[in-house]
Amino acid sequence: MWSRWRRPGRAAAPRALAVVTPLPPAQTGIAAYTVRLLDAIAQQREVHVYADGLDGAPVMFRSERLHVHEIGELADGGPDMQRLFCLGNSPFHVGAWERLRALGGDVLLHEATLWGLYHGLAERGLLGAGGLAERVRAVDGATFEEAMAAPSAMVSEVVASARRILVHTQTARRLVLERHPDTDARVVSFALPAPAAAPARAAEPVVASFGHQRAAQQVVDAYPAIAAAVPGAQLWLVGREFSSGQFERLRGELRERGLDGRATFTGWVGDAEYHRRMAATAVGIQPRPSSYGERSAALGDLLSAGVPTVVNDASHAEGVPRDALVVADGATAGDLAAAAIALLGDPARRERIGGAAIAYAAGHGAERAAADVLAALGA
Repeated sequence: MWSRWRRPGRAAAPRALAVVTPLPPAQTGIAAYTVRLLDAIAQQREVHVYADGLDGAPVMFRSERLHVHEIGELADGGPDMQRLFCLGNSPFHVGAWERLRALGGDVLLHEATLWGLYHGLAERGLLGAGGLAERVRAVDGATFEEAMAAPSAMVSEVVASARRILVHTQTARRLVLERHPDTDARVVSFALPAPAAAPARAAEPVVASFGHQRAAQQVVDAYPAIAAAVPGAQLWLVGREFSSGQFERLRGELRERGLDGRATFTGWVGDAEYHRRMAATAVGIQPRPSSYGERSAALGDLLSAGVPTVVNDASHAEGVPRDALVVADGATAGDLAAAAIALLGDPARRERIGGAAIAYAAGHGAERAAADVLAALGA
């Protein structure tokens, strides 16, 4: 199907790029991330962005550099329009999934699992009469619960519709190829924000977790030990709750320990508040309950802000130098707490880690990632 895009006498790469992705203010880190990446790509290619999101939400994002459209305006695009679909493990990508299946194109796959996307498709009645259970059984030969527990789930239909798959880590590429060995899967750089100026930390030490709060339970479980060791330490969870009622339940757990007055659950916040709180954070805690080869946008923001950050394993920080963050000795809440307490008690070490994080971010910005993506798309 792709040969019809090539004409004698023309360059192999199409002139314009159509990208389907969530856009701000959609409450997903992929929205802001993709704008950063596309702003850099637009220095070299004409970029048309088709706003994916939840249930046809109106487009609120405007850009001088990018041509922004409602997702319903996406059509074949003709011989000069190449398509790139951004897909992650959430219902924010329902529109991209539908149009990829109808039109084909390249895929920037942020996680090598898509069970959360398929749950969103089922909620919207887009999987047919058999619903989620039948589709998971047909695609992965498993129950939904078995698929969720697997290293990679529900990527087969995306792979079948894609010309090539772009991922951010070798782990994600391996997970895709284990199930689909004939896939053209390529690793591209992850676009980190431009490093910020050295932040001014809050007077009282703050430990904080940013982004969608998938691992909020681990962070809250770690906090009592941190609060006991560092009596002034506050806890901030900055971002959207991962499941309905999650924050209220966690507040109740802290209340039972007499710590609810020292913890703040912000919910989703705007850019200014997000970066203000990040600048005030002494130690970030960004665990993952499981990982599928993704790179965390929130972790990238923390690196660029020079915030020393604790992770529970290296999987979602693949490629980040070990001197630019802290990998806890184990994956338990106690391990996270011990690593955070050690950092809070060692300002010089925090400064070294923050400096290394900023140096890494400076060399892994949007221009580098844009060059990688364009090279992959043009191959």
